[in-house]
Amino acid sequence: KWDKNQDIITYKSNLYDIKEEKWVDKIPSKQMSYDQFRSILQIDEDDKTGFITISVKHISPNVSKKWVDLIIYNINESMRELDKEIAKSSIEFLNDSSKSTSVQSVREAISSLLETQMQKLMLASSDEAYVFKIIDSPIVPEKKSGPNRMLICIFGTLIGAIFSIMAVLIMHARELEET
Repeated sequence: KWDKNQDIITYKSNLYDIKEEKWVDKIPSKQMSYDQFRSILQIDEDDKTGFITISVKHISPNVSKKWVDLIIYNINESMRELDKEIAKSSIEFLNDSSKSTSVQSVREAISSLLETQMQKLMLASSDEAYVFKIIDSPIVPEKKSGPNRMLICIFGTLIGAIFSIMAVLIMHARELEET
């Protein structure tokens, strides 16, 4: 449960002990955790603009916002580190290649490639929003998005009424058969 006033999440005590910060019954497997996370994570790409929308549905809107911020940050950091490593190894290779050749045109080509790799390394090191640039920052929603309890009650009542009428009709048909 989530206490809106205190912004505190409480867990079922038979599943998770919050004081000791450990699972009571059994630790969820990585596959179970992944499946649960994928069920609350939504990633959409607009085909026309190429914009990507990331959203997380959670009982606490603050947790949703923190997770979206964390996802974007981790994607940017991992891609930045990967590109930096690739650029560094490319620079190292190009420097070694430049030393081993004496042909001027090859040295100029290597120099041009070296310049490109240095630019990549500089961009990867300096740009905080490396892969994803946040256009519309995640917000904590003020209104609850679901579930809609009114619709659940209406549909539950309708389904219950239909089953009740069917049960009465079946019982009435059986009474007519017996007589």
